Amino acid sequence: MSEPDAPARPRRPRHRLPEDVLRLQQALLPTTVPLLPRADLAAAYLPAADPANVGGDWFDAASLPDGRLVLSVGEVIGGGLESVATMGQIRAVLSARLHEGGSLLESIRTVEALAARHPAAFATTLCVASLNLATGVLAYATRGHPAPVVIGRTGARLLPATGDGPLGTRTRDRSASTRLSPEDLVLLFTDGMLRGIDDRPALALERVRSAAGTLGADRSGSPVVRLCEELPTELGSPADDSIVLGMQYRAAPAALDLEFHADVERLAGVRAAVDDWAEDIGLASDDRRRVLLGVSELVANAVEHAYAGQRPGPVRVHAELTEDASVLATVADDGRWREPTRHPGDRGRGLSMSAALGLRVEIEARDDGTLATVESPARRPLRLLSGEATPTEDPGAGTRLTIVTSDRVTVKAVGPLSARHRAAQLEAEVRRVARNGLVPVDVDLREATSLSGTGVAAIEALLGPDGPGDVRIIADSSSAVGDMLALAGTPFAGEPARRGGRRSAAPEVRSRQPAPELSLEPTHPRGLPYRDGGG
Repeated sequence: MSEPDAPARPRRPRHRLPEDVLRLQQALLPTTVPLLPRADLAAAYLPAADPANVGGDWFDAASLPDGRLVLSVGEVIGGGLESVATMGQIRAVLSARLHEGGSLLESIRTVEALAARHPAAFATTLCVASLNLATGVLAYATRGHPAPVVIGRTGARLLPATGDGPLGTRTRDRSASTRLSPEDLVLLFTDGMLRGIDDRPALALERVRSAAGTLGADRSGSPVVRLCEELPTELGSPADDSIVLGMQYRAAPAALDLEFHADVERLAGVRAAVDDWAEDIGLASDDRRRVLLGVSELVANAVEHAYAGQRPGPVRVHAELTEDASVLATVADDGRWREPTRHPGDRGRGLSMSAALGLRVEIEARDDGTLATVESPARRPLRLLSGEATPTEDPGAGTRLTIVTSDRVTVKAVGPLSARHRAAQLEAEVRRVARNGLVPVDVDLREATSLSGTGVAAIEALLGPDGPGDVRIIADSSSAVGDMLALAGTPFAGEPARRGGRRSAAPEVRSRQPAPELSLEPTHPRGLPYRDGGG
């Protein structure tokens, strides 16, 4: 009798993969931003409307031991698990170097070295900014990424990019700086914010600047929270991931100081005052409850025990937001310390509960009274946004490649260069006709209608040291493709596109033979078929 067949191992549906990518992305991103006396921060993440495009965007915000506040955003080209894993490595390396005391440019050089060893990190874009909280000087550097937007009382301005290309391409180690005024808002964002807004990145950047200025004009409540939560949905849900990181340079909020008679009836009023103060400084609801619990327990102990057997005296409460992103609260009295009983029953568990919630509690018994201290992290959670999908370019729209030969071979692309396989096809075709660097090639993008980050990465690979030699990129500087190349810092010859069937004043390329139009069934450089994929 034959053995029964083993039950088949259930296969995981492929449609679950984007959900796994999103979960990994959220697990690798910071869950909070720090709250500092002179910097109010907030962050929001809006996943791509198409789950297949999720992955690769990151942000970070950290108060460093040397007093700097460092903000960073970036994007690994592509999407999926590899992009998310690479994003996690780049963010970790950058953060570690900054915490070691590395300057802005030294830290970027460290991730540049990572990109040289890690092919998936090639053409990653990023913007890193460092704020001197004492002087208000904001230094920043961009690598193929939009520069920060600064929103003041009189409007918003987009800072100029520092001009260096994405990781693994050209760099001159350039940075720039500006001085912030009190109450200025600073906005960093990933370039997913530019997708699905306008055809041209330059127009999309202007819309981001204008919308940020409008939202930032309302200074009631916490304007940085409102800016991060409302800006992505104000511009429409993007086809790509979007991260918004905001900071308001501010005067330090006033500390809380209370002094009252040790009377049980005063406890409710003290709790209300502590809770209001914690909310005013921007503390997240969970952290606010923890601080309230810790301070309430210390105050209750002082009221009940400090003056037992004698005339009740004063209790003093002080709370402040510290430079290392924590709330430090003290409760002091002039009474006498009493050692806790060994068997308190159901009482006396408040301090242990406070410690279990992550609060640091210290009690100092002195001759003239008792000083109790409670400390808790001060942070604001990352806001996860959702929105309706924005119509994007027809995914079925094809790209046509045409080869024209003369002294230089011209590879002309017509149509969208947004999908990964379209960009790979263009790169493969240029490498083929270049014959290992023997033939110079012009890549004519004047009739290409769009260019994604993967398209920029393909072009950068052609222009880099491992490219096929003499390659020149031609694009219309007033087009969406020209805007995208300029944003990335990719060198190109800016020549107008042909209009109305007539050539522009740009030099005409004469063909020695008919220009064959290639079949656009995607092919791999080794002759293998491509899998049709997202952009």
